[in-house]
Amino acid sequence: MPLVYLASLPRSGNTWVRYLLEASTGIFTCVGGPEYHQYRNVSNRNASRTPEQIWQVSRKGFNQWVDFGYLGELLNWTQGNTLVARSQTWPQPWSVKEADRIDDTLQHPLAAFPPGLPRRAVVIIRDPFREFISWKKYDRTHSMVNEGDMTELYHGPEWHHFVTYYAREWYDLYSRWIEYTDDVYILHYHRLMSDTMVELGRILRFLEVEPDPARLECVRGHLEGRVHSHRHGVVPDNVTYPTRLRAEVWRHVHQLNQDFKARGWQPLPLDSYSFADQFADIGV
Repeated sequence: MPLVYLASLPRSGNTWVRYLLEASTGIFTCVGGPEYHQYRNVSNRNASRTPEQIWQVSRKGFNQWVDFGYLGELLNWTQGNTLVARSQTWPQPWSVKEADRIDDTLQHPLAAFPPGLPRRAVVIIRDPFREFISWKKYDRTHSMVNEGDMTELYHGPEWHHFVTYYAREWYDLYSRWIEYTDDVYILHYHRLMSDTMVELGRILRFLEVEPDPARLECVRGHLEGRVHSHRHGVVPDNVTYPTRLRAEVWRHVHQLNQDFKARGWQPLPLDSYSFADQFADIGV
């Protein structure tokens, strides 16, 4: 199958989308390849490793996905037998110019964007205010189903630094995926939540895959899957996000919205983001 990435920041619905795709088609998804620096010939140690050895090292820490039924984690994404490859980092190599160079490094069997192939991706974008709350909890627990009360995580300098740093990461990742790929489907998380089956159909058409009708009906009755965050008491409010943090995050939201409009795309659904009543009509 052609190489298509499923790209997002953590806690944006990537695992959920993988479940919907696997359940509706019967085709595995997988995790994308090792980061660029892991297969570049930057040291004798890396140069001596085989592609299989590099891939095995890059997979460490993914066993919990296998335990939840994501058996595609056992597959090397370069084999071409998975529907999409999960990525939660920048598209690599990090520029079209770099990816188009034909040299020994980019001819490596594990190159994330092999030369001569179109760079395609489904990119999931979520309200960053809600994403950061979920991400901070995962950052502390490293569990996909943790239900503990961790309201203490969302106050003080550590939380403020976390939001400020990852607001920039939020913008950087999405701006690079739309710039350094040839064909992108933008999946807005709130639309997936409100109209799951319609959005799933659109993703499948982008992937040019015909779902199994019986499987699709089964998915309609079992939308959540086994892996999802449980409800907790932390929400985006003026206490969790003081004025300075609200303004900082919205600055990056508007920057990404400008990038969308510059490409002639539909703008971001700003009204669906937290604190839109205060910041949605303010430009960059």
